[in-house]
This record gives sequence, C-alpha cells and structure tokens, in this order.
Amino acid sequence: MILASLPNDPSRDADVPALIWEIRRERRMEFVLENFRLLDLKRWKKLQYMNFNSNADYFLGPGLTFRLKFLAI
Repeated sequence: MILASLPNDPSRDADVPALIWEIRRERRMEFVLENFRLLDLKRWKKLQYMNFNSNADYFLGPGLTFRLKFLAI
C-alpha cells in the first residue's frame, strides 16, 4: 500500500480519514473470525455498521460470495 495513493472507497464515512478507513478495513479482514469486529465497532462508536436492516448482506457473514458462487454451479 502506498500512502500517497490510498484507494477511494465510495462507502467510506465522511468523518473517517482515508488512512484510518484503510487501516480499519484491513483490520476487519485480518480478524474476521476472531470476534474482534464488535469490540472494534464499539471502540470506534460505529455500531450502526451492524444494522442488518439497512444492509442485509452483513447478516450472511464473510462467506457470502463463496457460498453464492458455488450454489450457482
């Protein structure tokens, strides 16, 4: 990752700087199955990310694309 050219994520919150967003995204990927996600969201005061009513894909979990890909075969 080059700090001068961080990816522009259209789903990024306006109140979170791009570098912090990228660090949090990477942390989410590293700890996906280790129960740190909820603790991180509480610490960052971003529990609204876990609102399944606004984004039903979160309810399906991290294997969503894997499951959908193999169900279509």
